[in-house]
Amino acid sequence: MKRKTLEELNAVVARPGVTRRVFSGEGATLAFTTLEPGHTPRPHAHPNEQIVYVLSGRLRFTVGDEEATVGPGDMLVVPPGVEHWAQTLGTEPAVDLSVFSPAPRRLRARGSGRGSPAAMTGSPRRTRHGVRLPTGAGRSGARSRRGSPPRRPLRRTGRSRAAA
Repeated sequence: MKRKTLEELNAVVARPGVTRRVFSGEGATLAFTTLEPGHTPRPHAHPNEQIVYVLSGRLRFTVGDEEATVGPGDMLVVPPGVEHWAQTLGTEPAVDLSVFSPAPRRLRARGSGRGSPAAMTGSPRRTRHGVRLPTGAGRSGARSRRGSPPRRPLRRTGRSRAAA
């Protein structure tokens, strides 16, 4: 059984003013996100449904063309593929708990800040083919933010990177 406490999860700085603690299963991810006052909101979209539960603080949350001011106890749904963002209101940090389904690879792959998702999610990093990836492996075709070299592209034989 996979089991952790919130204190056991690594706090990963996603960008200035935004910190996450993430716990993933096979099909969903929980992300505890702290948004500091004055952080720069970044509109984005992802293919995962996101359900947000606000634990503390106040946020102006924009989902598509709708906007809502939310606080402790409020919940909202971000449908897959819809651009959204949140801005902290007031002088205290806002903390929310988001459930992502299916589990987003970008959160599972962030790890401890050194490219190790095992430290964050409690499981080794694997590709969809079940091949273990080295610590620090970034997105293909580009250097990761941590300076890892780009991964080699897959050969057309269908074999994985590790077997190529």
